[in-house]
Amino acid sequence: MPRKANETKKKEIKEPKEKNIDIKSIEIELNNYLEDRKVDIEKELTNKIDEQIELKVTKRMKEEEKKLSRGKTGKIIRRDIIIILLLGVIGYFCYCLYDVDYFNIRTKVVDKVNDNKKDDKIKNNDKEDNNEPVVDTKPDSSYYIKNYGYLIDNLLIDDEEIYNLFTKTITRETIPNELVLKIAYKNINKVLITNNNDMITFHKDSLLEPAKKIFGEDINIKNEMFTFNNIKFMYYNDTYIGLKEESSSINLINKIINANENNNELTFEFIIAKTSENKLLDIEDNIIEEEYDNKDITEYKDKLSTYIITFEKSEDNYIFKNITRK
Repeated sequence: MPRKANETKKKEIKEPKEKNIDIKSIEIELNNYLEDRKVDIEKELTNKIDEQIELKVTKRMKEEEKKLSRGKTGKIIRRDIIIILLLGVIGYFCYCLYDVDYFNIRTKVVDKVNDNKKDDKIKNNDKEDNNEPVVDTKPDSSYYIKNYGYLIDNLLIDDEEIYNLFTKTITRETIPNELVLKIAYKNINKVLITNNNDMITFHKDSLLEPAKKIFGEDINIKNEMFTFNNIKFMYYNDTYIGLKEESSSINLINKIINANENNNELTFEFIIAKTSENKLLDIEDNIIEEEYDNKDITEYKDKLSTYIITFEKSEDNYIFKNITRK
């Protein structure tokens, strides 16, 4: 009995007493804590939400700004490209108009200046050549040949049409219009001609000035298509347009043998010949010399045709009057 009672007592000692937990008081205590922290918790939640909203809004605004910036930049670039293209087109058309001298911008009367310079040069040459006292005597033939021989050179174009000048008597009134155009073209001031690759252009007034200088103020030019040594010139909108072709020489040779002035008329006497395959020919293609070695053609004077060309004095200039065969 005593042993059993001891075991029961030990067992009671080993088993702890159950502890009672007051859930209600804990709940009340928790509610009180939450009530005290309510404001702080709401503030923290509000701050967190505001931060998230601000972050997302900022991010979205940056994305929209990038889109707007890209769109705006694209529009600016497209606008600039269009402006550049328009400026290029305008510049090209302006160049084309300038190239053909459409508005007659570059057409200037410069021959008068050249004439004055030439006259001054002649006067200076006269002073240099005449160191002796001036004597009132008529100049000899060599004087006119030296100082006015260019008048014939102005007429002798490097074109087959020039031979028509020697086939019959031609006057200022009967000279063919095509020959006038060719002679005027030869004497155009080069600054009035535009060379663009294989194209030649000039204004119609560029022909009128040298034509007046050679044939007089009352010369009447009919503007039309003409050729000059394989170059064909078309006439359009007050402008001549020609395509360059390979030129060929007509091998014309001339020599002034006499010159004099009388009653304001300057007369030259000269001979004409031409060469072909090392042969010397007259104007009718008769062979004068089989093996021509560039001798002075005055040696063949008796076998060649002689022509007389007359220029009339008009103010300070000499203009073409007629050409006849002697």
